Amino acid sequence: MNDQRQLVEQFMEAIANHDYPKIREMLHDEYTYESSDGQRMEGPEAGIARYEMLTSAFPDLHMDIRNMFVDGNTIVSEFINHGTHQGEMNGIEPTYHPIALPSCNIIEIRDGKIYADRDYYDNALMMHQLGVVLGREQTV
Repeated sequence: MNDQRQLVEQFMEAIANHDYPKIREMLHDEYTYESSDGQRMEGPEAGIARYEMLTSAFPDLHMDIRNMFVDGNTIVSEFINHGTHQGEMNGIEPTYHPIALPSCNIIEIRDGKIYADRDYYDNALMMHQLGVVLGREQTV
């Protein structure tokens, strides 16, 4: 198995297992995170804070990998985020609704660690699944 692919799979597993020390080991000292909603974080401690927030909001969060492509030190993953909203997230109180959120992630590896992490997902779909926005059939 490709080392980069294995690193990303272990990273996703560490997130699902709430293994923050392992996540920290995997993050480069110059780690950056960007999401499709414009959020940007810099540094491994900011990355840990993000994953602590996610796993606090979705304690059963896990990623069902559909496809993974490796090109040198760049890994593109297509996956479904599954979890139940059981904790506060960005001011949204727990809804106890499940999510199944299709996502794409691009990770760059440098010095054997995760250097850059970019997530692409439909935030409106997640809000709809959580029941915090109106669906098309409910427009006013």
